Amino acid sequence: MSHYTTEVRFICEQYAGEFNSSEYSNIESVIENSRKKIFDFDFPIYDESYRSVLETKILKRYYTREIGFETVALWKFWLNKRLNEIMPYYNQLYKSTLLEFNPLYDADYTTTSNANKKFDEANSRTSTATGNNLRTDALKTATTGTETNTRTDNLHTATNNTEESTNGNTSRDLYSDTPQGALAGVEAENYLTNARKVTEDGNNHTTNSGTVTNTGTQAVDSKNSQETNYTGTQKNETTNNADENGKRNYTDTSDYLEHVAGKRGGASYSAMLQEYRETFINIDVMIINELSDLFMNVW
Repeated sequence: MSHYTTEVRFICEQYAGEFNSSEYSNIESVIENSRKKIFDFDFPIYDESYRSVLETKILKRYYTREIGFETVALWKFWLNKRLNEIMPYYNQLYKSTLLEFNPLYDADYTTTSNANKKFDEANSRTSTATGNNLRTDALKTATTGTETNTRTDNLHTATNNTEESTNGNTSRDLYSDTPQGALAGVEAENYLTNARKVTEDGNNHTTNSGTVTNTGTQAVDSKNSQETNYTGTQKNETTNNADENGKRNYTDTSDYLEHVAGKRGGASYSAMLQEYRETFINIDVMIINELSDLFMNVW
């Protein structure tokens, strides 16, 4: 027990109004009743509900330690200064411990897609078409023809031919029983056994006389009469009425959500778990250790 220095428990007992803590039976009550008076200053904390927890841990750690300053007021000043300097950093560490994740997952992501398309169209159209075509035909073709042909033939042919002809023939008949000189002696009429000479005279007289008369009349009377009538009526009438009223609404909503979580890498579960364990930190102890030089380090 110190006689020339001040222990933290003395400060707590004085602020709590309890001086019978030698048995250490009512430490919780002494610390709780003195805590607000010792930490009567403000310092940043990530969660206001955690302020009392951290202050109680600090007092319990150094409860039997002597303060390193001449007075309690000076010690409280340095305690205030130190906590305001270090707590912004440790608040970030506190917040990081609040992140929840599966240490055995190396992939956890969500893809969200939301597309809204809307299209309105209104059409109104009226059209009227009328067509009237009229065609009338009254055509007449008349053909009248008369043709008369007369032919008269009066042909006269006379034939009067006289033909006269005179014929005179002389023939010899020569014969030799002993033709010593061959035929030459016969032809020379030498040494003939028999000789005969025949002479013929004749006149031919022919007369042809004739008359051919052709008389005729040919009459051709041709009459041609033709009449053709064309009468027609053609009528085309068309009426087209179109009334179109249209309205089209187009709405397209596309929602896409994909969540991928799990182990996709090649690391083993044991290695991932060991790596996760190495990240464990006790932020409260780190803060408390930062305050160690505010107390006397003599035991």
